[in-house]
Amino acid sequence: MILNSLTPVFLVFWIVILSSTSEPESWWRFAFDFSTDSIMHDFTKTSKFIGLVMDYEGKFNQPGVGYDGESCHTYDGHGINYTTGKLTATPRPWSAPSKESLHIIMLTLSLQGDYPLAVRYMKAGDEKVDATKRALQILTTKISTYEKFSTSYPGYGGFLPWVRVSNVGIFPDPPDSTTGLYKLPAQDNGQLMWALYMACHVLKDIGQETLKERYCQYFNKIVQNAKTLFYAGNGTVLGEVGIVDPNAPVSAYNTRPLPHPHYLRDPYEGELFTVILDLFANWSSDAERDELWTAKRESGMLAAVDYTTASGSRITVQKGWLYSSHELWKFLVLPYTEVDIARRVFVNGEKARTWYSNEESNPGLLASVTVPTTGSIDTIHESACGIQELAWATVQRTDIVTPYASFPVILANQAVGLAWYHNMLMGPKMQGPYGSTVSCNVHGTMIAPLLTWDAKQTTVVALLGGTGDLIKKYLPRDSLERFKFVVDRQYSAVFTELLGEHLDYMLPSATIPQGNLEDFTSSTTGTNGANKWQTEVHFLITSLVFWLLFLTI
Repeated sequence: MILNSLTPVFLVFWIVILSSTSEPESWWRFAFDFSTDSIMHDFTKTSKFIGLVMDYEGKFNQPGVGYDGESCHTYDGHGINYTTGKLTATPRPWSAPSKESLHIIMLTLSLQGDYPLAVRYMKAGDEKVDATKRALQILTTKISTYEKFSTSYPGYGGFLPWVRVSNVGIFPDPPDSTTGLYKLPAQDNGQLMWALYMACHVLKDIGQETLKERYCQYFNKIVQNAKTLFYAGNGTVLGEVGIVDPNAPVSAYNTRPLPHPHYLRDPYEGELFTVILDLFANWSSDAERDELWTAKRESGMLAAVDYTTASGSRITVQKGWLYSSHELWKFLVLPYTEVDIARRVFVNGEKARTWYSNEESNPGLLASVTVPTTGSIDTIHESACGIQELAWATVQRTDIVTPYASFPVILANQAVGLAWYHNMLMGPKMQGPYGSTVSCNVHGTMIAPLLTWDAKQTTVVALLGGTGDLIKKYLPRDSLERFKFVVDRQYSAVFTELLGEHLDYMLPSATIPQGNLEDFTSSTTGTNGANKWQTEVHFLITSLVFWLLFLTI
C-alpha cells in the first residue's frame, strides 16, 4: 500500500531528475559531438554539423546582436562576456559596406528557393519563424535606411562610408582630422554592390516587384556615380576618396584623392569593384575599358610564387598581400572558378594554405582578425596575419587562428575546409550561444571575446557554395563572357606553369590545447563540452540512488 501510494510521487521525482540531468536537445558546444573523420566522410554527420552551424550562426543574425532592429543596418559586431559567452551590454555601433554585403547575401539566399540551409540560418533554431517573411521585412527596412542616407548625404552618390548605426538610421563618420575630408572606400562598396545586384534579381524571380525596383534603382544609382567618384583615368581606380561636402551633389569637384592615395590594382577582394566598373560603367571605347586591366597587369601584383613543402615539393600559387584568407573574397562572390586557369590557381593556393599549417603544427588557419586578449575588452585588429613566404607584405603574427580563415578552403574542397573549421571550433571558448568566436591563440590561452560579420558569416556563405553560381545566372551572356575573357587573360599571362597540382590537401596535425582556459559557462542553451561527461556521470549516479531508494520502500 505504501509503495503504491508513493509510486506517483516517485514518478514525478524521476521526471524532474531526467529533465535536469539529461543532455539538452539544443547544445551550442556541438563540435565535441563530431570527429574529423565523421565530418569528412559521413554524409549524415556532415549534414548535421553544417545544420547546427546554421542554427547557431543564425543567432548572430538577430536584432540587437548583429544588426539594429529599427534601421536593420548591421553593426560591426558584438562583444561577449569572457566567462559566460553571453552578450556584453552594447553592440559595436559602427559598420562598413562589407558587413552589409554579407547580411544581404544571406537574406537573399534564404528567399531564392535553392538554399534550404539559408532558410535554416534565418530560423536560427526556431521552427516557428517564417523565414521568408522575416527576410523580406529586413530587406525592406534596410533599403529604406539606404535611401534615407542617400537623400540626406547626396555627396556619397549612394555609396556607403563607414557609418555610425542607430535606431533612427545611419550617419557618416566625422571628417578626417587632417584633411577635413569625409572618407569613402571603393573596395568595401564593391562587395556591397554585388550583393545589391543579386538581391535585385532574386527579388524579381520571386515576384517582389516593388522591392525589386528599389534595389535595382539603388544599384543603378551607385553604378552611375562610380566613375565620377573613383575613376582617375588611364585605368586607375582610387581605393579611397575624400568627399568635400556630403550634403552637396555628386561631382568631380566635390571629390578629392586623399594624401598618399592607394589604387585598386590588387588581384584580391578589391577586384570586385574593378569588375563592376568594367561590366556596368559607361566607357567611350573598349580600349578605354581595357585600360583597367592594363593598369592592373603593369602593377605586377598578380604574381606566381611557389610554396616549398618540407619534402621539397613545390606548389605554385597566387602571391598574396599577406596570404590572409580574406584576400580570397572575390572567389566567394563571383564565378572565377568558371575560368579553368583561375580555378586551378585557386585550388593550388588552398592546398598550400593547408600544407603550411600542417607542417608548422599550427592547429588553425591564418587571416586578418581581432587579436585575442585575457578579458572582456576590445582589442586591436591585426591585419598582418598570413604566410610570409607567399606574401608581398611583412607578416607579423602566425600565432592567431580564426575559424573564418577556412572559408576559401571550404569553397575549394568542403570536406577539408570543414576539417580545419572544426579543429578551430574545438578550441576553448571557440563556440558559444551565438556561434563561433572570432579568434584564439594557438596555445588555447586567450580568445578575442567578440562576434563580427566578417569573421563569422564568410564561412556561412562559403558553406552555401558562395554566390558565384547565382551571379553567373543573372549576368547577361555578353557580360559573363567578358568577365571570363578578362579573368582568363589576366591569369594566363602570369601562370604559365602550375607545380604541385598532383598534391593533395593536408589536414590538421595539431589541436588547440584544452585545459588552459575554462569553456564558457553559459547554460542558456546547453552544457559546455568540457563538462559533458560530468553531466552524464551525474545522471547515472542520481539514477542509481533513486532506484535504490525506490526498491527499499
